[in-house]
Amino acid sequence: DRSSSIELDGKILLPLTNSGLNGPFVIANLPNASSQANNYSVPANSNREYTIECSIGGTQYSIDNYLTKDKVNKISVAVSHLNGKINKTKNIESDRIYYFLNANAEFEIDNEIVSVKNGDLMFISKNSLYSVTGEFDAVLINTPAFDIKNEKTET
Repeated sequence: DRSSSIELDGKILLPLTNSGLNGPFVIANLPNASSQANNYSVPANSNREYTIECSIGGTQYSIDNYLTKDKVNKISVAVSHLNGKINKTKNIESDRIYYFLNANAEFEIDNEIVSVKNGDLMFISKNSLYSVTGEFDAVLINTPAFDIKNEKTET
């Protein structure tokens, strides 16, 4: 059904769930992304505001925050690194976009499984419950800006 799709650069994108244009959906393999992804690094003199790191039950997760709600409330930008699993979570205020620089992971979004790889772009609308297992380095954009008080997790 094309009425619930989005056209981007001539490609038709169908939503992953019955939620229509509110997402979530994946744009697979953007042009030239995979060749650039393997050369990813954070410059030593970057404008990173701060890094959050955690290690829980063998999972390594860190987020390098570059633009936060402390600077602007409309958007936040970070680079997220995962090796392991993130339990079910959702953000009740922010839509979320992941651009995967390096990835070999599976997301479960509103009970549907989605595999991601280098160069994929994923939109997760606010209030979408998701978990992820695998490894990735991704640019993470939240709009409005990420605020921990709006993140709800399930165990």
